[in-house]
Amino acid sequence: LICLPQGWSGVSSYKVPEDPALETVLTDITEEMVILLSNNGYYWPSQNVNLLGDWDTQMGYKIKMDEAKCFTMVGEMTEDKSVSLTAGSNYIPVLCDQPVEAQEIFSQLGNDLSFAYDLYSQNVYWPAGGIYSLETLVPGVGYLVSMAQPGEATFECEVPMKAGYAKAQKQTYENAPWTYITTGSQHFISINKSAFADLEKGDFIGVFNSYGECSGFTQYNGEKHNLLLV
Repeated sequence: LICLPQGWSGVSSYKVPEDPALETVLTDITEEMVILLSNNGYYWPSQNVNLLGDWDTQMGYKIKMDEAKCFTMVGEMTEDKSVSLTAGSNYIPVLCDQPVEAQEIFSQLGNDLSFAYDLYSQNVYWPAGGIYSLETLVPGVGYLVSMAQPGEATFECEVPMKAGYAKAQKQTYENAPWTYITTGSQHFISINKSAFADLEKGDFIGVFNSYGECSGFTQYNGEKHNLLLV
């Protein structure tokens, strides 16, 4: 069972579907789903457009939902646990039936990895930015991975992780002074910890466009590490 939140997120599966046609795989969420994207094209059910063909278990996807909804993936566990990544943006799957430590996968990519990002929770694994909030890769989720050079990573799926681990949720803020619209495109800012000297716990940091509209914000809560602003 794969459950998707409202808005943009990533999706994947560790099973090879019995019937891989996207129209069949996603039939339970067709009415709630807006669009499914990958590097190879898109599936837009309301317009009867399918430029992706079949579901590919070795890939992750970017998806937008009008409403939260779950669907069931029926099939056998994939035997191929390796993921090949090209230079630039990729969407990778989680090929285990249990959560995996993010470092186990991303350490295999070395300096070729630019960053990895969870579209929904806004957690990131970003060595150059000094931020490692994306600690766990969860089955059913697809992750955006940017590569400076092509690479490959393999899921071992041997050691059970934390019992009862819950999927990361998007952070919410109380009494935020601004609002913004979450889009399908993100820009990351790493706020160096040296900038916190003039801040107090609870302070908000915002980014605004030329029209004075807030494009994103974050909150300082006494962190000792760099802070991500999306």
